[in-house]
Amino acid sequence: MKSPFDTFGVNSWAPGQDGGSTVLGALKSLARTLSGVTANATSVATAVETIESRGLSVWAAPTATRVAEALTGTTGTVSAGTFRYRAGGPLGTRDLGILTGATAAAGLPWNGMAFWDGNSFRGILIWAWTGDTINSLGDIVAGARPVTTPASIFSPVTGDNLFRRVRPVVISPTGTIVLNGSQANTGFQFSSAQNPTANGYYSTSFFSQDDGVWGIRPGANIDGDVPGPSLATGSYGFQNFNGSEPVETFWWGGASETSSTFVGVVFSA
Repeated sequence: MKSPFDTFGVNSWAPGQDGGSTVLGALKSLARTLSGVTANATSVATAVETIESRGLSVWAAPTATRVAEALTGTTGTVSAGTFRYRAGGPLGTRDLGILTGATAAAGLPWNGMAFWDGNSFRGILIWAWTGDTINSLGDIVAGARPVTTPASIFSPVTGDNLFRRVRPVVISPTGTIVLNGSQANTGFQFSSAQNPTANGYYSTSFFSQDDGVWGIRPGANIDGDVPGPSLATGSYGFQNFNGSEPVETFWWGGASETSSTFVGVVFSA
């Protein structure tokens, strides 16, 4: 039986090259297509068009110059450095879907983010949300923070040293699964100082009141604001960690890079 917030279903997808028509198979196919697309901190138009042509909803495109405090709202098509909210209401245009396919994160609501660094496509990161919280000691409270909509990823803020528990999945530009969701003790908080409304953002002009992180550190917790912890080696993504924008550090797996042109396109079902 489909979840009531699985708004597109597998029939919206063309079968992936791996022969699957599951969500994961479709995202592998999307990654292979995006490997031929360029995007940077100035323009994400082709990337957004490509992702939305697959039946997905793009709702943010943070960049090196507009990560959190400078990320501005729109009710139209997402461009570089903007997030989309429903007129007078929450983020995005649809709720999250359910991840299907051969991964340890199957059966969970998810959102994804495609990353480019200096026009080069690096891959897709998927947050598969357990609905649990996890603290800095590794203690888990099942079902404490259900995540079924884009807004519920950010609101309510959990507070210092408490995180939404997530199973991360990473897909390479060739469609290979780099992380399969098995890192169960992984926590995410965009920023304990974001101060979001129930709509998931601080205001229609500024996504966050203070700081924020777009990424994941598999097997660890992250928070875009002090006390953190922050992204580090082994992470995927970028952040404004207790600082100002622009930022110039991009993490992808085993190394960090310096760039002023990186961008991510955030999407869900």
